[in-house]
Amino acid sequence: MSDVLGKSTHAAFGGMRVERVCRGDVPDYLCARGVVEPLLAEAKGRFSSIGFGTAAFKGWRSQFTRIRVVDAANVPRNTKGYIVATQFVTESQPAQTRTTSFVEDPNTEGQRLSEEQSTLLGRGVRPCTMPEYSINLASCPSRQHSIWATR
Repeated sequence: MSDVLGKSTHAAFGGMRVERVCRGDVPDYLCARGVVEPLLAEAKGRFSSIGFGTAAFKGWRSQFTRIRVVDAANVPRNTKGYIVATQFVTESQPAQTRTTSFVEDPNTEGQRLSEEQSTLLGRGVRPCTMPEYSINLASCPSRQHSIWATR
């Protein structure tokens, strides 16, 4: 994110840019699942407990309110986001404790990106993948998902 946040627009973005709205942490990444699907992502990992209702998760959600994507006409554009938070486990922890990943998909505020704008923004960033977890969040009715793995 630091490569694009608050900096002059890269020619590949077609006048689109990412702006800071207020002070505080912002999502870690501006990436793309393909040329026409740009997204924002926040990644967290810790050994302590994680949950959707925690203060920490609320803080990670608020990061998406501190930035906005604007087009060449300075109109805010809605951009898909993902929070992926993983609780790590070691063998020294109780057997019932499992490694768990929590995934939520907040959006930024603004009007929907047009197909042309998505392409302009998406082609200017590196693809981002998560090969260990392949989830089609768009097909799920809930915007929150837990994934767990056994040791």
